[in-house]
Amino acid sequence: MDFSLFTDVSSILFIVLFGLITYTIIKQCRRPSGMPPGPRLWPIAGNMLSITGKHNLIEAFRELRRQYGDIYSLKLGSSWIVVINGHENLKDALVKQGDMFSDRPDNFFFTRLLQHQGIIGSSGLLWKESRFFTQKTLKDFGFGKRSLQDKIMEEVTILLKTIENTKGETFTLKPLIQGVFSNIVTSIMFNRRFDYDDPQMMKIRDMLHEHLTDSEFSGILDAIPFLESFPGDLFHAKRLLTVERKLDEFIQKCLDEHKQTLDENNILDYTDAYLSEMKKRQKEKDSVFSERQLVRICRDILLAGTDTTATNIRWAILHLICKPEIQERMFLEIQEVIGLERPPEMNDRLEMPYCDAVCNETMRVSNVAPLSAPRSTRGDVKFQGYRIPAETIVYPCLDSVLFDEKIYPNPEEFIPDRFLEGSKISTAMTKLNIPFSLGRRSCPGDVLSRQELFLTIISLVRRFKFLPPDGSGPPAKKRIFGVIFFPAEYKLRAILRN
Repeated sequence: MDFSLFTDVSSILFIVLFGLITYTIIKQCRRPSGMPPGPRLWPIAGNMLSITGKHNLIEAFRELRRQYGDIYSLKLGSSWIVVINGHENLKDALVKQGDMFSDRPDNFFFTRLLQHQGIIGSSGLLWKESRFFTQKTLKDFGFGKRSLQDKIMEEVTILLKTIENTKGETFTLKPLIQGVFSNIVTSIMFNRRFDYDDPQMMKIRDMLHEHLTDSEFSGILDAIPFLESFPGDLFHAKRLLTVERKLDEFIQKCLDEHKQTLDENNILDYTDAYLSEMKKRQKEKDSVFSERQLVRICRDILLAGTDTTATNIRWAILHLICKPEIQERMFLEIQEVIGLERPPEMNDRLEMPYCDAVCNETMRVSNVAPLSAPRSTRGDVKFQGYRIPAETIVYPCLDSVLFDEKIYPNPEEFIPDRFLEGSKISTAMTKLNIPFSLGRRSCPGDVLSRQELFLTIISLVRRFKFLPPDGSGPPAKKRIFGVIFFPAEYKLRAILRN
């Protein structure tokens, strides 16, 4: 029997197989034509090694920007990612070409976790109609109006009394602040508030916080989806999905209660308004209004409206403890403009430029959301001389503006005077302060958040002087990175002003 034929065929097959493997490896290590520059690609790993080993993702992105410029690309798993830095570049992408940069990608976070529903997770018609209805309805319920101020001040008054009861002893701010803002949100959504120590709401607030801290792991699951199936829960996929399910169950319970008491002639809150609109559109074949979408929108509002604003307040108080001279300068302006009797109002902000500057600097330096939620390109996009293919994941890096040394020298320092132009607030500087992102997918709750921050901080500084625990120095400004930047837990004292 002639074995030479088999040997020749085996050799040919080996050569073909080797060639295919070599071609695949070379292709994996090459950027598509026209893509922005980036670090060297490695087989299988792509650029995963370029973002590991740093303290957090933002540090990695800053380092890559220094090496490759404002716009660079990465390959993580099978996905191509483009990171956009700089105010003008972000404005071009998110405002001028907003239609092409408005979709959400198909990955673990948006597909498995958010199910492409709600406002944060959806795209296309579902997102457009849901966002429009939500903005209009929230405006009707007081966004930017006196009625919203009343809701905020109702909670702030309870907060002031609670802090006063500490009688100058050491306490932790986090649970109190979370209670304030979760109640503001639930009053808007469900016309309901909870005691700060309500067991059910305490669990909900813990889950919201857990969601924001654990979601950092979703980036790994986005890049390498099969890790979700690994034994155990190393990357917190099961925990995240469990939190989502429990949040949905809580909101569905509130929704079921509303369905029993709905009076379309007496709309009391956002849920009533949505249910009424859903009923009006029930005969429309392609209506985007559904109970499931309502649950997910409420979840988005609860998540965005509770922990993010509460985190900004916690950062603000931490900065003021570290710089007591700023507290005193604020107090003098408060005394001069509104005195110590009547409650503050948003109209006071025009006469209180320094306090307004403190709020602006808090939002900037706290850098709570350093990355805007990732987008997906709707089609091939020509952008700043590059060609970005359809369905590329895009990360708008807000940190690149908020911590731009050309705009803010010594960006890590808390310096409210950056936002002052003489004795007035600087309009040019406030336009560059973009903690809520830009364009049509910017945070719809930015008006609420700005009002909450101003009214709460003014009320707190007017009533109390904030100090470190007795015998201790100022707390460390340590950042904990999840989806947002949290301050490490710290203790403080609040001394009642005479």
